[in-house]
Amino acid sequence: MILGSSHPLTGKNKPHNSLYIIDDTGKILDRYDKRFCAGNPERDPEELEHFSPGSHFSIFSIRGIRCGTLICHEYRYPELYREYKKLNVQLIFHSFHAANMDPVRQKKMEDQVGKKYHPFNPGKTLPEITMPATMISHAANNYFWISCSNASAGESCWGSMVVRPDGVIHGRLNKNTDEILITEIDTNMEYYDSSVAWRERAMNGIYHSGDMVKDQRSENRIEL
Repeated sequence: MILGSSHPLTGKNKPHNSLYIIDDTGKILDRYDKRFCAGNPERDPEELEHFSPGSHFSIFSIRGIRCGTLICHEYRYPELYREYKKLNVQLIFHSFHAANMDPVRQKKMEDQVGKKYHPFNPGKTLPEITMPATMISHAANNYFWISCSNASAGESCWGSMVVRPDGVIHGRLNKNTDEILITEIDTNMEYYDSSVAWRERAMNGIYHSGDMVKDQRSENRIEL
């Protein structure tokens, strides 16, 4: 079980925004503390006003599948996913809370996108547009499964879903509805992976495929 909660610290230190990883005996195996709390100290501290950032990745195994965790706003940081890939993680549990929006906030978020752009997008708010799309991208770019859980309370921006390593949505719930998604994950299944030949090379700082050439025509970039 993965249980979301705040984790109190001592004295005047603000708590962590956390996920407790609990095994089938009820023992806490680890706790993931959100590393990138949303907010800008200079303009709007938001989450940073209430929470202290974490300092570690959490890695654990479920029936031989190597797993990791992330929380909500951290979807904006591809470096976290890359680091989990380097650590040979096969499944990411990414917990979101893009829900409980009142009508005033909902209207404000829709206005941020712009009414004339609503027909071109899968949703009317930034979370509904960017969160699922980024999960699909991270899954396909890193070739691992991602379980994307979101609160079902209305107004929820999108329904919880699971994405395959090729970026295909494997299962999805309806938003604003209490439902359970059961997904069978088989890491022995092979899916399309367009960057498998060069991903590790890119992660090691070599930013090209194949062999480089030494050619004057290649080096001269200001002439046709």
